[in-house]
Amino acid sequence: MSKSKNAPESSVVAQRIAVKALAEEVHRRGDIHVRFQRGTTGAEGIATQKRVQSDLPGSYLREHAVSHDYMVGDESWCLNGRIDGCDPSAGLVEEYKTTRADIDHMHAHIGHVHRAQLFLYGGLLAIEHPDVPHWQLDLCYCHPEQDEVSRRIGEACSRETLLEFLEQSLELWRQKQLALYAYRGERNKRLQVLRFPFKKFLTNQRALAGKVYTALKAGNNLILEAATGSGKSLATLFPAYRALGDTALDRIFFLTSRTTGQDAAQAAAALLDQSSARAVTIISKEKACLVPG
Repeated sequence: MSKSKNAPESSVVAQRIAVKALAEEVHRRGDIHVRFQRGTTGAEGIATQKRVQSDLPGSYLREHAVSHDYMVGDESWCLNGRIDGCDPSAGLVEEYKTTRADIDHMHAHIGHVHRAQLFLYGGLLAIEHPDVPHWQLDLCYCHPEQDEVSRRIGEACSRETLLEFLEQSLELWRQKQLALYAYRGERNKRLQVLRFPFKKFLTNQRALAGKVYTALKAGNNLILEAATGSGKSLATLFPAYRALGDTALDRIFFLTSRTTGQDAAQAAAALLDQSSARAVTIISKEKACLVPG
């Protein structure tokens, strides 16, 4: 394991982010089309990787765990992951991707994220092995029904290049997180003084809101039943918004299986719009996607 020069030796790691998640968060670009990522299961990927790596030398490390501690503001974070394969003695890092999709199309669509993941692992290994000046980084695309790499895309990099890539990626992540912290701080200040959008509560609406707030603040479960038109959507969301400002909660999920429930939640969120909390509606792909299939 390695520690950032800015991370105190006695700091407690409070947050974690995986290498793959960092690559996707910082380096992903283009559209949200994910068709080329389909077609194989995780079990197939693991089995294929084992077959392909079966005859490699004893110095080759499989599923090698790496981590790196660093600071975001006053919070300690840990970047961690498992390298599919590496051989520090040979300066080799490999990232495996198993797919039935067309490799050229897949790489054109999402290859920049795969490359970023590979380079992040290279940076972590460069910290772990400061005596290795140069590394060979190979992105290996495999078919689940074959016993060899279908396409190998390799790059040679210096240790300094990998460390710079790692630090730039972490800095982009830091800036995103600091912006998020600033937004949440301002949002919470507004939520703490949020007022009910009407002069009076409906019958039993205040009691319902009180129960919801108490349950959220205590971290308890709560089951309620209320008639249609009783104002339960607003009586649920209003205390939930207040709890965002008063507790460690950072988001609310309002789940409904009916369009009428969705409309009621959106209307309630619109009434609470002055809180500066962001409201996003997520619907099924069948209803959202303009392209069939």
